Amino acid sequence: MRKTLEKQPMTHQLAKVYSYLPSLLSTSIFLLFILLFYFTFNSNQFISQINKNQLY
Repeated sequence: MRKTLEKQPMTHQLAKVYSYLPSLLSTSIFLLFILLFYFTFNSNQFISQINKNQLY
């Protein structure tokens, strides 16, 4: 009886973690996309700046 009681909290904790996983995954993907867009935007500005400097 005691062993099952000791095992239960662990599985409960695992279930909690698994319930959080999808939201965590989606937020991390969202953040990754933001970073990607930010870096591409910055690099585009940087390239245009270099092209301007070459023109003058």
